[in-house]
Amino acid sequence: MEASFSKELQALSDLIELLAAQRDEAAVKLTQALEEVADLKAQLKKTQEELHQKTLDVEFLTLSHKLAETPQSLAEARATVRRLKAGVDKAIALLRDDATI
Repeated sequence: MEASFSKELQALSDLIELLAAQRDEAAVKLTQALEEVADLKAQLKKTQEELHQKTLDVEFLTLSHKLAETPQSLAEARATVRRLKAGVDKAIALLRDDATI
């Protein structure tokens, strides 16, 4: 009976070791997956920012072409749009500063 109990105890011990190893492996995989998710989120944010900037560039070029009839007036229109954008950006910044007071 003691030998049978010892065998069962050894089998349970082996099973516990196996489960502990599987748990440790799962923990490592989880950590790797969480790191990958964080990396992908950072990539997504960067890509979204780049897309936003490209969209603004397209809008800027579209607007400047609509305002201009000649290459010279195109340059003037782009300069005007840049000044207007800078003014709007400054106004937004001022509004944000007022909102935090």
